Amino acid sequence: MIETYQAQLDLLCEVFNVEKPNLIIWNRNHSAYSSLTNTINMRTRISPFQLTLEDSLLHEFAHYLTRRISGNEYQFDYFTGRRRRQVSPHGKEFFNNLLKVIAVWHDNIDKYSWSGEYKRIQQYAKPFRNQNAT
Repeated sequence: MIETYQAQLDLLCEVFNVEKPNLIIWNRNHSAYSSLTNTINMRTRISPFQLTLEDSLLHEFAHYLTRRISGNEYQFDYFTGRRRRQVSPHGKEFFNNLLKVIAVWHDNIDKYSWSGEYKRIQQYAKPFRNQNAT
């Protein structure tokens, strides 16, 4: 399984001309990207209500790409005296990068497992998707 993810990650990094992040396989129900360790943690469990494993890696790679482009993850807010995220984790910047990653991998964004995606991302995707797609 790790070899498949590594090959997918190698191709994406080559296409987007970025360094390869660390990759860990963990026995959890979800995948995640950590900017602190620059690591994509991939799940092994399959659920019909989630992204496919392949698309899960695309989603996490889009997080990685967004962090590479946006730079610092946090910015100090002088008004509140707290740190705040510079870029929303599932905001427009992330979504635009997700579309680019999907287009490279699938050639057609309707091949992505949208039904397993967060509702907010599904909403962003509606104008871009084929009207007959699920």
